Amino acid sequence: MTDRETWSEFICSPMRAGRHLASIGRNAVGAMADAVDQASLQDFLSRIDDERAIELLAQFVDLSVGGYAAFVAEKLHGLLDALSNEKRAGFETVGPGLRGQVQWDRTLVARRAGALPAGRYYSRVAHRTFDMPINRVLAWLIHDLSAGLRSIKTQVGSQRLTPVMERMDAQLQEALGHHWLADVEPSGNVQADLALSRIDVGRGAYRDALALTRRRLRLQERDDERRWQEIVSLLAVGWLEPLNDDDLYELYALVLVLDILEEDLGLGAPVKIDLVRPGRREIAVFEAGDRTVSVFFDQSFSGIVGRPARYETTTASTPGLSSYPRRPDIIIAGADQTGRIDRTILLEVKNTSDPTYVAESIYRGFGYLHDFQDAGTFAADQVNCILLVNGVIGTLPAQHRDLTVITSDMREHLAKVLDVGFNS
Repeated sequence: MTDRETWSEFICSPMRAGRHLASIGRNAVGAMADAVDQASLQDFLSRIDDERAIELLAQFVDLSVGGYAAFVAEKLHGLLDALSNEKRAGFETVGPGLRGQVQWDRTLVARRAGALPAGRYYSRVAHRTFDMPINRVLAWLIHDLSAGLRSIKTQVGSQRLTPVMERMDAQLQEALGHHWLADVEPSGNVQADLALSRIDVGRGAYRDALALTRRRLRLQERDDERRWQEIVSLLAVGWLEPLNDDDLYELYALVLVLDILEEDLGLGAPVKIDLVRPGRREIAVFEAGDRTVSVFFDQSFSGIVGRPARYETTTASTPGLSSYPRRPDIIIAGADQTGRIDRTILLEVKNTSDPTYVAESIYRGFGYLHDFQDAGTFAADQVNCILLVNGVIGTLPAQHRDLTVITSDMREHLAKVLDVGFNS
């Protein structure tokens, strides 16, 4: 089994829903995995305070795994070029040339009454129209997919769309400008138009469009309970798998830390969960008696503790220099009853077994400890920084007084460091 398979197997264990802590953005791809236990998934989702976060996750996963991108890329353009149509007849005034079926009796009566001039005729004329139930459904689907992508861009930024989503967005905008679709209003009653839609033999693309429309409608159920069940069913098997091995390893480390806090340290399930999205705070909050233990992922230390680091202070006071707050991969923070953070442990995650890179990462860890020292959240005689690497460093951790280097399969050692830090 490859490293990637090992990490994915742990992340996607049916008994945990940590797979959904993958970063929502362009560095992930929609994937399917063994179903999460329904009770575990519902418990996980129920601890997310912001319902918009769940809707965002469901939208991103659905647009990634639902088959929409393939339909838009491979079938939509051809379908629009051969859009179904029908002829509809209506009465019009024509002339001077004859067109359609002239209604001579009505024409003569109108002329005698002075209502119709010479050279003009009442006629029954047939016109081609694309305004059919099945085309209104197709127009609805195109508008709905476009709106879904627009919602994601509003919440996480257009730069975080995956490459597949970016292509689909451009193709949908092109479809909306198609000269024949422009004459079709999106369905105002999709269910009714679905029931009225008829598919000619050989028009499989229409059949796909109707199936995708029904899928989208299920996630937009007006009934809250039914919509919730659809979201749970989607997220039970669909997830956002990081494309990059380093990102997947970081997700593995995050899920591992949460599992250790819950199981090994006996803190129980987190009382609050958030997703990896812009504007987040804690990824998870655990209760430990009258204290809390919070886990932050890829967030600035100074923003968490509310005090600038030495590096930020120095660069800000030096003309011509600028900087940005440094962000350890994972920060575990203990807080008292008032919410004041008084204990932190940093976790740097490196998908490497290269000795030179590990040595450089150790130096970086010591840099973090010095940079953040003024916050007063490091313990004098305990480990304050953990370097988690993917490689053999020996059977025991490499340890300094306040920094330790361990591999990700040394769960017992990692649990011991966290236990001393937050349970002692």
